[in-house]
Amino acid sequence: MFKQAIARHPGRGRRAPGRPALLHRRAGPHQPGRGPGAGAILERHGYTWTPVEVGAGLHLKSSVTWAGEDRLILAEAFRHRAEFAGFHAIPVDPGEACAANSLWINGHLLVSAGHPRLRARLEALGLLVHELDTSEISKMDGGLTCLSLRF
Repeated sequence: MFKQAIARHPGRGRRAPGRPALLHRRAGPHQPGRGPGAGAILERHGYTWTPVEVGAGLHLKSSVTWAGEDRLILAEAFRHRAEFAGFHAIPVDPGEACAANSLWINGHLLVSAGHPRLRARLEALGLLVHELDTSEISKMDGGLTCLSLRF
């Protein structure tokens, strides 16, 4: 049976956009200025964490996605960042930048339809890829992580 400890941040109740992006047992807060309180909670549960400056991107999870084991799908702007050293980088071509916003769920990778170069890279690694039509949500700069609630 799966049990997960619930931790409460002593600060403000809202978690977005400061919620951490989980990358296996590592996490990176979206806004470095909000990191220390959340970092202490993460450390108590066996996570390490690294603040990641997102810059012009909407959210970290729009540009960096965990794809199981030590794999990360990385938009071009994040491809060579030191924070992601030690991970196997799966690059996303600049013309398919929104494809980085994907979901790894129970050994399956959900990706937005219409990104053949990324799909080919993922399948070459033996990943189980499922394309979904996200054309309507992408009109408002949304992606698969925006449509998900994960615990």
